[in-house]
Amino acid sequence: MTPLVIAMDILQSEKSYIGHLVSTIIGLQRKNVCSFRHLPLAAAIANGLDARFGSVLESLEYNLAASLVPQFKLHFLPDDKKPEMKRKMLAFIDSVYTMITML
Repeated sequence: MTPLVIAMDILQSEKSYIGHLVSTIIGLQRKNVCSFRHLPLAAAIANGLDARFGSVLESLEYNLAASLVPQFKLHFLPDDKKPEMKRKMLAFIDSVYTMITML
């Protein structure tokens, strides 16, 4: 249960930003679900995370926010999703740059 406590501390801290949400939840899923899936409480936590944060984890905005936090970059993503997120991140930055230069 230590990963759950650490994740809760991170998300409840005053220095936690929206970019911390996705990477913290994914880290919690990796640590908690992979090692303790056979325990009823761990399975309930995993199902609850999927139900509550499933749409957040798939959201482009939340993933961009997490990718732009220097602490996380793209490290929280699986290797097969990193090139796609990098492309989306560069497209987002380009669109913001274009919008700013038009002002």
